[in-house]
Amino acid sequence: MNNIKLLNNEIEVALRILILLNTIDRVIDEQLIILYDYAILHSNDFDSKQNSILPNSPFRKEELTIKVKLIKKALEILSQKQLIDVIYNENGIYYTSNKLTNLFLNRLTSVYSKKLQKQAKWVKKHFKKYDEQNIKKYFENTMSKWDSEFSMYGLFSEGSNYAK
Repeated sequence: MNNIKLLNNEIEVALRILILLNTIDRVIDEQLIILYDYAILHSNDFDSKQNSILPNSPFRKEELTIKVKLIKKALEILSQKQLIDVIYNENGIYYTSNKLTNLFLNRLTSVYSKKLQKQAKWVKKHFKKYDEQNIKKYFENTMSKWDSEFSMYGLFSEGSNYAK
């Protein structure tokens, strides 16, 4: 019997991207998709009043780099299935929802998909006052807070086995 990974596989990530693109309703690049995907899952990192979908972990900074391959694969799947549009221009490659995105998402009724939709709406509202460059700076500032959190766990201290 095959072992099927139910969470954090390319299909589950693709679902999050579909919900995100449908909610954001504008063209965004891959880097912003990665950041927004993180914010959907860990909204409490940005607003203490929010309940994150995933629990906080001292290793969540690495989560961003691990997700890059998954997000690339998910975007490829969504593009091949024509559930999103890919836009190429002089500034790069951008992604956006299309008619099929909404048709597909309207069929979803699970509690998890509703929770993702709620979090995507929060992401849209929370980051609407920032332009793309300032969103990336905002994430950098938030990540710098995580470095001090890692230090609390002793993960990157001189004597730690993890730092080697």
